[in-house]
Amino acid sequence: MAPLALLLPRSAWALRCGTYIVQQGETRAQVRGDCGAPFFMDRYVGHPGVGVTSPAEPGAAVVSEVWYYNFGPQCLMVRLDFSGGVLARERMLGHGFTGQGGSCDFNDITTGLSVAGLIGRCGFPASRGRNPLATAVALGAQAPAWGEAWTYPAEGSVAAFRAQLQDGWVTDVQFVR
Repeated sequence: MAPLALLLPRSAWALRCGTYIVQQGETRAQVRGDCGAPFFMDRYVGHPGVGVTSPAEPGAAVVSEVWYYNFGPQCLMVRLDFSGGVLARERMLGHGFTGQGGSCDFNDITTGLSVAGLIGRCGFPASRGRNPLATAVALGAQAPAWGEAWTYPAEGSVAAFRAQLQDGWVTDVQFVR
């Protein structure tokens, strides 16, 4: 017997805000009107094939605006990727959190963790630096790719560290001396 989730239409899996169901193709204004403001928003620039949609011009950078929603520890967080002001993709992330992030354990920050998960574990960073083209060569990019570093200060027995991010995902974690 097939699991019930396989029998449900795609919209049944989608983000719900009250009775409203977010659907691909809706505008930022529609989503904000029904779901409210996200807890974190960012923009990512990547080379063709990395972004949400393919650009019309060969070699043109792909720009995605990304919204993160956190509905608390009993629900999954959601990442919404917008391209050209229209919802292009939705991704479910790990469980949400309450407050502004807890005491941060360096060992819990792993490669592949979403930026929402990083905020949930550690809060917002003390400093945030962007570096376009930092990873472009490594990715074989023909257009800018955004690398980002979030630095967290030492706190109690926890040493200061820096999380390297690419398009909203942790790619490396290093102690800061």
